[in-house]
Amino acid sequence: TYTASYVITPADITAGTFSNTAVATATDPLGGPDITDDSDDPDNTTDVDPDNDGSPDDATVTDLRQGLLDITKTDTYVDTNANGIIDAGDTINYAFTVSNTGNIDLTGISVTDALVTVTPATTIDLVVGASDNSTYTASYVIT
Repeated sequence: TYTASYVITPADITAGTFSNTAVATATDPLGGPDITDDSDDPDNTTDVDPDNDGSPDDATVTDLRQGLLDITKTDTYVDTNANGIIDAGDTINYAFTVSNTGNIDLTGISVTDALVTVTPATTIDLVVGASDNSTYTASYVIT
């Protein structure tokens, strides 16, 4: 019967969550005070009942954190033996650009590749919107 919408603000993103409680109100047919109940989030298993009415009253909390990571891999061919043709012994150098495209800071980022050894074997941290295009590289010698 009832629906509602909320437009997420930058402050909500910074907070990482948005918490909201609805209140249902009815008129007491016997003339007493209004009858009310706060909403319960069925996903919250703590089932807090602050007014001790036997009905849990947990705010609905929406997690707004979104960790997103993007990686690009570019290649550069090196004619190692300078003979003007691509042949065994020539090298392909790779450069990796890692970007934090989400809305939370990321830590412990590493890069691996199934076919080449990425150097250095270390991790980096990236704040929201940051990119790193100089830490990770790899090389492959053509066989």
